[in-house]
Amino acid sequence: MVSSKLKLAYSLLLIIVPLSVWTQGAALGWSTYLGGPDMDDSRAMAGDQNGHIYVLGSTEGTLPNISPTAQQPNPIGGGDAYLVKLSATGELVWGTYVGGERSDDAKSLAVAPNGDVLVLLTTSSQTLLSTADVYQPNYGG
Repeated sequence: MVSSKLKLAYSLLLIIVPLSVWTQGAALGWSTYLGGPDMDDSRAMAGDQNGHIYVLGSTEGTLPNISPTAQQPNPIGGGDAYLVKLSATGELVWGTYVGGERSDDAKSLAVAPNGDVLVLLTTSSQTLLSTADVYQPNYGG
């Protein structure tokens, strides 16, 4: 009997293509997969002045590119956001989950001139990191 449940899995493919590839037929800079066996998607990408590339996305599973020493090395629940930093040559520098006990959805990413990485996500989690001296330090519902 064929199961009525279909599990979809997606792998993200990040391709860095210099403009010269399209205009002069130059070689591809580099390309890498970024994802795991479950539903993963990317939502934003940004670069810094050193050529590093940051990718923000959401996952419903575990990812092989999360550092064991990361701020959040394991997914907590529901679905979590993730943030990955790649070198200018496509090597993994670090990766971390960003999420709480419920669903957390990545929305936007920016890198400030001083190198700070700014992440925007929506959440239904009540356990995300928050500092005391901010506009709204506690979950509002």
